[in-house]
Amino acid sequence: MLYPDLYENILHYTKVPEKDYAELELLFTPRQFKQGSYIFKAGEICKEGIFVRSGCLSYFTLDEEGNEFIVDLATKGWWTGDGESFFKKSKSIYSIKAVYEAEVLLIEMEKALYAIERYPFYLYYHYFALLDYRNRTDKLLKGALHASAEQKYLELISQRPDIVQMVPLYDIASFLGITPQSLSRLRKKIAERKD
Repeated sequence: MLYPDLYENILHYTKVPEKDYAELELLFTPRQFKQGSYIFKAGEICKEGIFVRSGCLSYFTLDEEGNEFIVDLATKGWWTGDGESFFKKSKSIYSIKAVYEAEVLLIEMEKALYAIERYPFYLYYHYFALLDYRNRTDKLLKGALHASAEQKYLELISQRPDIVQMVPLYDIASFLGITPQSLSRLRKKIAERKD
């Protein structure tokens, strides 16, 4: 088995015939990205689906001044990419880069479509993984609209402590929709309450 972490991720949603999984693995290309390396930039086409094996990837857009606005942070066991760009072969308004050295599996669109057609478990897996992603996105949106910065930060450290360990504070601040200075004050306030 080449990628046991992908196998375990699929098993979270469905049963997998090992023979079929061994064939499926051959459709993926492993890659490593150093911190700061881009997988693709805004204005380019997202040519691959990206499964994160380790590290952390930032999915973001830029404002007119070149400031990053992080939409999502993908860590071990997560998929990322611009679905619209991927399937429509259109230029993306997003960029993806490693904010912490990352090891990923890439699958090109033609191979992904082949896998969905050839292996029913893969379609089933992606359907339910997409539902999980949608639920996560809904929670992020709800938090962005209705939660305080402190609530968002406390949920982040509770639900995804790996991000806090890997990602620079200015990227965490961008992900939470606050300034790095506000995040520093917030962290200090939380630390003082614990003492």
